[in-house]
Amino acid sequence: MNEYNQKNATCISPPSYLFGIICIFYSICNLFFLGGTLVPIGGHNLLEPAVWSKPSIVGPHHQNCKDIADRLEKENALIKAKAEQELFVLTKKLLKNSKLTKEMGIKAYSWLKREADFVQNKLDILIKELQQI
Repeated sequence: MNEYNQKNATCISPPSYLFGIICIFYSICNLFFLGGTLVPIGGHNLLEPAVWSKPSIVGPHHQNCKDIADRLEKENALIKAKAEQELFVLTKKLLKNSKLTKEMGIKAYSWLKREADFVQNKLDILIKELQQI
Protein backbone atom coordinates (compact mmCIF):
# COMPACT_ATOMS: atom_id res chain seq x y z
CA MET A 1 0.00 0.00 0.00
CA ASN A 2 2.31 2.81 1.18
CA GLU A 3 6.06 2.88 1.11
CA TYR A 4 8.12 4.71 3.68
CA ASN A 5 11.90 4.63 3.73
CA GLN A 6 12.94 5.84 7.16
CA LYS A 7 16.61 6.11 6.18
CA ASN A 8 15.88 8.83 3.61
CA ALA A 9 12.56 10.02 5.08
CA THR A 10 10.96 9.48 1.70
CA CYS A 11 7.34 8.59 1.26
CA ILE A 12 5.03 7.75 -1.58
CA SER A 13 1.55 9.20 -1.18
CA PRO A 14 -1.29 6.88 -0.19
CA PRO A 15 -4.13 6.01 -2.56
CA SER A 16 -6.86 8.61 -2.96
CA TYR A 17 -9.31 6.77 -0.69
CA LEU A 18 -6.96 7.67 2.18
CA PHE A 19 -6.91 11.35 1.20
CA GLY A 20 -7.58 12.62 4.72
CA ILE A 21 -4.40 10.95 5.93
CA ILE A 22 -2.16 12.62 3.37
CA CYS A 23 -1.25 15.48 5.71
CA ILE A 24 0.63 13.00 7.88
CA PHE A 25 2.74 12.08 4.87
CA TYR A 26 3.49 15.70 4.01
CA SER A 27 4.77 16.23 7.53
CA ILE A 28 7.31 13.40 7.30
CA CYS A 29 8.42 13.69 3.67
CA ASN A 30 11.44 15.64 2.51
CA LEU A 31 10.06 16.34 -0.95
CA PHE A 32 6.94 15.86 -3.01
CA PHE A 33 6.38 14.39 -6.47
CA LEU A 34 3.12 15.47 -8.07
CA GLY A 35 1.31 12.40 -9.33
CA GLY A 36 -0.29 12.49 -12.72
CA THR A 37 2.45 14.61 -14.29
CA LEU A 38 4.52 11.89 -15.96
CA VAL A 39 1.47 10.87 -17.96
CA PRO A 40 -1.08 13.15 -19.65
CA ILE A 41 -3.36 13.41 -16.61
CA GLY A 42 -2.18 16.90 -15.79
CA GLY A 43 -1.31 16.84 -12.09
CA HIS A 44 -3.08 17.83 -8.93
CA ASN A 45 -2.51 20.29 -6.08
CA LEU A 46 0.92 21.88 -5.56
CA LEU A 47 -0.28 24.11 -2.73
CA GLU A 48 -0.48 21.26 -0.22
CA PRO A 49 3.26 20.50 -0.14
CA ALA A 50 4.02 24.24 -0.07
CA VAL A 51 1.94 24.57 3.13
CA TRP A 52 4.29 22.00 4.71
CA SER A 53 7.43 23.73 3.32
CA LYS A 54 8.14 20.85 0.94
CA PRO A 55 9.74 21.30 -2.47
CA SER A 56 7.99 19.69 -5.41
CA ILE A 57 9.00 17.85 -8.54
CA VAL A 58 6.60 17.65 -11.46
CA GLY A 59 6.73 15.82 -14.76
CA PRO A 60 6.10 17.34 -18.19
CA HIS A 61 2.30 16.95 -17.99
CA HIS A 62 1.45 19.55 -15.33
CA GLN A 63 -1.13 21.46 -17.37
CA ASN A 64 -3.76 21.34 -14.59
CA CYS A 65 -1.48 23.35 -12.31
CA LYS A 66 0.80 25.09 -14.82
CA ASP A 67 0.48 28.58 -13.37
CA ILE A 68 1.37 27.48 -9.85
CA ALA A 69 4.16 25.20 -11.12
CA ASP A 70 5.65 28.08 -13.13
CA ARG A 71 5.49 30.42 -10.15
CA LEU A 72 7.06 27.90 -7.78
CA GLU A 73 9.76 27.13 -10.33
CA LYS A 74 10.53 30.86 -10.63
CA GLU A 75 10.93 30.92 -6.82
CA ASN A 76 13.34 27.93 -6.99
CA ALA A 77 10.84 25.88 -4.98
CA LEU A 78 9.94 23.36 -7.69
CA ILE A 79 11.79 21.35 -10.32
CA LYS A 80 10.32 20.14 -13.59
CA ALA A 81 11.44 16.71 -14.79
CA LYS A 82 11.11 15.93 -18.50
CA ALA A 83 10.88 12.14 -18.09
CA GLU A 84 10.98 9.29 -15.56
CA GLN A 85 14.78 8.96 -15.65
CA GLU A 86 15.24 12.66 -14.94
CA LEU A 87 12.72 12.35 -12.09
CA PHE A 88 14.91 9.65 -10.56
CA VAL A 89 18.08 11.74 -10.95
CA LEU A 90 16.47 14.88 -9.51
CA THR A 91 14.94 13.00 -6.59
CA LYS A 92 18.28 11.43 -5.77
CA LYS A 93 19.98 14.83 -6.00
CA LEU A 94 17.52 16.41 -3.59
CA LEU A 95 17.59 13.52 -1.13
CA LYS A 96 21.38 13.72 -1.02
CA ASN A 97 21.34 17.48 -0.45
CA SER A 98 19.16 18.14 2.58
CA LYS A 99 20.23 21.79 2.69
CA LEU A 100 18.96 22.41 -0.85
CA THR A 101 15.76 20.47 -0.15
CA LYS A 102 15.12 22.50 3.00
CA GLU A 103 15.85 25.81 1.22
CA MET A 104 13.47 24.92 -1.62
CA GLY A 105 10.76 23.99 0.89
CA ILE A 106 11.16 27.29 2.72
CA LYS A 107 10.90 29.13 -0.60
CA ALA A 108 7.71 27.22 -1.43
CA TYR A 109 6.12 28.19 1.88
CA SER A 110 7.32 31.80 1.64
CA TRP A 111 5.79 32.14 -1.83
CA LEU A 112 2.50 30.65 -0.66
CA LYS A 113 2.43 32.94 2.39
CA ARG A 114 2.99 36.03 0.22
CA GLU A 115 0.17 34.95 -2.09
CA ALA A 116 -2.16 34.25 0.84
CA ASP A 117 -1.31 37.59 2.47
CA PHE A 118 -2.04 39.39 -0.80
CA VAL A 119 -5.45 37.74 -1.08
CA GLN A 120 -6.22 38.41 2.59
CA ASN A 121 -5.33 42.08 2.16
CA LYS A 122 -7.68 42.40 -0.82
CA LEU A 123 -10.46 40.61 1.09
CA ASP A 124 -9.99 42.96 4.05
CA ILE A 125 -10.32 45.97 1.74
CA LEU A 126 -13.41 44.49 0.11
CA ILE A 127 -15.05 43.72 3.45
CA LYS A 128 -14.33 47.23 4.69
CA GLU A 129 -15.88 48.71 1.55
CA LEU A 130 -18.94 46.48 1.79
CA GLN A 131 -19.49 47.41 5.43
CA GLN A 132 -19.79 51.04 4.40
CA ILE A 133 -22.69 50.32 2.04
